[in-house]
Amino acid sequence: METNYSAALREKFNSFPIFDSEVLYHSFGADAEGQCQFLSIYFDLLCKGFAEMQRALTSVEYERVRFHAHKMRGSSMYAGAKRLESIFEHLENLPENMMPETASTLLILAISTYKETLAVISGQNKDLSKNNLGIWSPPNGCLRPI
Repeated sequence: METNYSAALREKFNSFPIFDSEVLYHSFGADAEGQCQFLSIYFDLLCKGFAEMQRALTSVEYERVRFHAHKMRGSSMYAGAKRLESIFEHLENLPENMMPETASTLLILAISTYKETLAVISGQNKDLSKNNLGIWSPPNGCLRPI
């Protein structure tokens, strides 16, 4: 069940587009293969980052949470994943006194947004879908419920 706070966060981040294809095009031009390779690496990085963030939250290592949020924000910026970029930025700048509960809420929101982003990207770009991005699946252990 979604709390009022998590619903408010979701509403705030929904003001950002899921994906801006112009950003990805600016980075790679019309090179669909380069775009696909980058996005595959990007999605793998996010899966690993989600797992690392969860471990850091569990072990109360908030600087590690911020480190992974920073890394994932930068990657999201280059991928054009605007909504994820804003979630990670918020997480990166979260004050320590808000870290445990709010960071967990943001991590759940980021994973949900990740799934939406993957669907939008693979649905918008036929060239990327042809390169199997549309059937890309996370490695074992990624995206398991928190």
